[in-house]
Order: sequence, then C-alpha cells, then structure tokens
Amino acid sequence: INLYEIRKGEFEGNEYVIMKMDRDNFIIFPEYDDGEGGIQIPFSLSIYKNSLLDAINSYAQEKGVI
Repeated sequence: INLYEIRKGEFEGNEYVIMKMDRDNFIIFPEYDDGEGGIQIPFSLSIYKNSLLDAINSYAQEKGVI
C-alpha cells in the first residue's frame, strides 16, 4: 500500500479484491462467482491510502497480530 514504486495493481483475497488506482486511492469490492461463468460485484468502496492503513492496523491490533 505504501510503495510508491507500485502505482497501479490488484490484490485478490479470498473474497475481496483491492485495486490500487494510483499512489493514494484504492477501490475495495467483493467478487462472487455467479455460477454461469461470470462474476457478481454487489458493491464497491473507494478509500484513501491513510484511511485504509488505519483500518488494516486497527483490525490487526484487534486480532492480536500486531
């Protein structure tokens, strides 16, 4: 997330996809198989880098990872 060398990219987790649009902006969305060879994206969320980092760190602290 913090690497300026990676300006655009996509990370696919088990359910959610995080797309880096530029150095500071991300789009997060769930991706589901529709059973017919396509995908469903029921919603998306755009988020600024600092807000995303705050959310990740907060979740990691809550789970005892950091």
